[in-house]
Amino acid sequence: MTSEIMRLAYKLIAGTRKNLAEQAKVSIRTIDNWKSGDRTVRLEELFHLLDGPEGVAFFQAFWDQVPESTRERWIKGEILRRRLAERALERDREDREIEQLRMELSGR
Repeated sequence: MTSEIMRLAYKLIAGTRKNLAEQAKVSIRTIDNWKSGDRTVRLEELFHLLDGPEGVAFFQAFWDQVPESTRERWIKGEILRRRLAERALERDREDREIEQLRMELSGR
């Protein structure tokens, strides 16, 4: 995985060790270790790479490396999570409306 991340990063982040190190917030020595396979990319460092100006392109290139079946499962899960969140908001609005109606009724 580290070699694939390095390939994508070099392609998208101006291709220099210095630029890559600055973006990932690591030393140039760490970049050299990543290239040689002596060290893996940690999530925090990956997030720094995704947070940069080329982050969207980097994410897209990384996403393209994920197997189609995994992407489909993730998308389905994300759709369900969003539907659940929307339903929870709707339920909260309904609960507030019911409480308001009860308050008005008891005030009569």
